[in-house]
Amino acid sequence: MSRAGSGRWGTGDCANNRGGAQNAPGSARVRRTALAAAAAAALLSTLLAACAPLDAGTTPRTSLADGAAQSDALLARVIASDGPGCASAVVIDDELVWAGEAGLADVDAGRPIDATTRFDIASVSKQFTGLAVLRLAEQGLFSTSDSVTDVLDFDASWADEVTITDLLQHTSGIPDYTDLLFDAGFELDDVSDQGDALDVIESTELELEPGDRFSYSNSNYVLLASIAEEASGTDFATVLAREVYPDTEMRLEPASTADDVALSYEDGSESRVEWLQVGDGSVVATATELAQWGTIYADTSDPAVRAMTESAADDGAGGQYGAGIGIDPEGNLGHSGGWAGFVTLFWVSADRSTVMSLLCNSTDLEIDVLANGMLTIWE
Repeated sequence: MSRAGSGRWGTGDCANNRGGAQNAPGSARVRRTALAAAAAAALLSTLLAACAPLDAGTTPRTSLADGAAQSDALLARVIASDGPGCASAVVIDDELVWAGEAGLADVDAGRPIDATTRFDIASVSKQFTGLAVLRLAEQGLFSTSDSVTDVLDFDASWADEVTITDLLQHTSGIPDYTDLLFDAGFELDDVSDQGDALDVIESTELELEPGDRFSYSNSNYVLLASIAEEASGTDFATVLAREVYPDTEMRLEPASTADDVALSYEDGSESRVEWLQVGDGSVVATATELAQWGTIYADTSDPAVRAMTESAADDGAGGQYGAGIGIDPEGNLGHSGGWAGFVTLFWVSADRSTVMSLLCNSTDLEIDVLANGMLTIWE
């Protein structure tokens, strides 16, 4: 999937961005992306500077009350009450200052999105994987300079050359497993698990020399999840719950059909994918949980959190990519993700005081308008 410009949320193609996990209309190939194949490259650089301005009808807030009123009005203006929608939240200085929802979590049942609705946050999950790996490294279970074969029994020809740092920063040169699975004959409605992904990754060749340059690939984070499981001796869901979000109800639940998780929609129809890989995505969360979790970046006393953004890789487009999180030239953090109709946008201000989340359950929505409107109000 090509990238033609990127936004403050990493929103991808300026001309035809609906939140970006889709390729050309009608294409079956979707992937857990940063809403662009080249990824979180230039993530958070100003969309309005890169593309024609999108008039969301919002202005910088004059007060918290004004910001909340404008945000509610924006959701109501852009999202129809009888179709899919979004939930969004803003945290400033550790305080939830606004949260809002619009649209339906289940269109046929008429079930509205509310504060308890969870969404698959797709590639925004990568920061959780990155932090989990850094915490395990801090515990001495491995070093980030170790190669894949130092931790995993993995027979790829390149496995002793690719380091954990290469995986974290997308500088491994490993092709994306989603394309490899398609090439192997898998379709989106086929059940496909972690083992299937590892098999095609193990048999592929590198597209670039390890450490040569940034090239976004979901394969990196599938491997990281497996490294975490091997080193910790427990499943990845438990690793995340223990190391990353122990005080929340966020959870790793690929292809979730739980009652509190929204259904997702593309091209006006419900979208269901039976791919069960973890590490690159598959965390489900509410908008408020995600925004509140983002306050972790303000904790400069936590060495693992600091390591997420230290010594980050040049993304080739003016920004950097750390351990599952993008960094723009002004120091703002963010990631975006899309999978099977879900779209998630996550942003943290350069001073780490403000966190915004926007979680939607359809690629048919005007994601760019919503994102730009929220940023105009709150950044």
